[in-house]
Amino acid sequence: MLEENFLDLILAVYSFVTIFTLIIMYKKRAYPKFWIIASISLGVASITFMFRHINPDFRMIGNVFYFLTAILLGSSILSEYFQKVISNQSIRSKYYIISIIISSVILVATILLFLQISLINIIQSSLMTFLIIIICVMMKLYNKEKSITYTFMLFTVNYSFCTLLFSVFHNIGIYGSWELAYVMKIMLYSTLLCTGLSAPIEDRMKKTEKKFLASFNRAEFYKDLFIHDINNMLQVILFAIQVLLVDKKDKYEDKELEYFTLIENQVHRGSNLVKNLQKLSKIKEKEIIFEKIEILEIIRRTIEKIKNLNISRKIDIQLESDSNKIYIKANELIREVFENLLNNSIKHNTSPEIEIIIKVGRTFKDGQTYNKIEIIDNAKGIEDLRKNSIFSRAFNSETDLKGLGLGLSLVYKIITIFNGKIWVEDRVKGDYKKGSKFIILIPVIS
Repeated sequence: MLEENFLDLILAVYSFVTIFTLIIMYKKRAYPKFWIIASISLGVASITFMFRHINPDFRMIGNVFYFLTAILLGSSILSEYFQKVISNQSIRSKYYIISIIISSVILVATILLFLQISLINIIQSSLMTFLIIIICVMMKLYNKEKSITYTFMLFTVNYSFCTLLFSVFHNIGIYGSWELAYVMKIMLYSTLLCTGLSAPIEDRMKKTEKKFLASFNRAEFYKDLFIHDINNMLQVILFAIQVLLVDKKDKYEDKELEYFTLIENQVHRGSNLVKNLQKLSKIKEKEIIFEKIEILEIIRRTIEKIKNLNISRKIDIQLESDSNKIYIKANELIREVFENLLNNSIKHNTSPEIEIIIKVGRTFKDGQTYNKIEIIDNAKGIEDLRKNSIFSRAFNSETDLKGLGLGLSLVYKIITIFNGKIWVEDRVKGDYKKGSKFIILIPVIS
């Protein structure tokens, strides 16, 4: 009997700690009101039940509070369910659920009474029926809002059911049920305590999430405002320059015309920057849809476009491929990859004659077959220390490589979306000054 007294004392102390914790945490986060009342009822039941060895009447009083705890836990979950799941539905839906619970409990109690089962077992079995329905309700509530608090609430009501179940088994003489009932009680107290501890943490997480979302929306608003206004300003500047050049071109000296050309080029550069910002945003916001695309034709059109935009420079771009047609799974964003890479090869090339070779073939890497695209140029090249950082959005150098960052971060993002890989090597191994070789791998369509 000493062992049972000792276990009762542990449960009584544990219940007191649980009540104390829940009361403190309730002030920090308003979890279901019935939940705190249920924990108090459970604590009273544990403390009262401890004195049953002195006076048998305390057993009955303790059981009353245990039963009250089960009803309060169920009522707490029903209240949450009515608020979160069927709040917008008619009151008839709420009455329907309540009527199912009442009728099920009455039916079970009537059957057991007819079978002349003891009163304590009838009450316990009726409560078990009630808790089975509550568990189903709690699972629907959890599916609606998968939170840490609801997880522990689900465990709590499950352990309540198991405690009652093993108590019934103990009453009918099943060996080991008494020990298991105590284990279930300890688990019940633990999950109830975890509910109280998790609630303020989860509340803080939700507040942080709201702040983050508000900051994100504010940043998106500023970004959209910036893109819209800057784009309009650039268009006005470009229009003004074009008007000046058309109407009064003969009146300007060569040096002044060079300045106009410089301004026009910088306006185009700013416009491209804005476009890249928009494209990066769209990649993150929209659902990516893939389609079967013939890549060689896209490369040919991109080469033609790049040459037309750089008529003043001597550019030789060669396309080499073993196949007439090569298909990949991608979308229109693949054009941005080739445009950005070819533009960079030209922009950062000071050679009198720009030479670019594009090789398209196949390769096997990491257990998968890829379409391999190499873009080889004779530009300034990229130092080894910068070969990885150029694909980072944060890349910002004061060297003459400045400006690569955003365009190549866009390229990297697009290739990643297509489940591909991209990296850069030296055109001549060990001598970066001889030019660069950008290598793209995109999975072959199976």
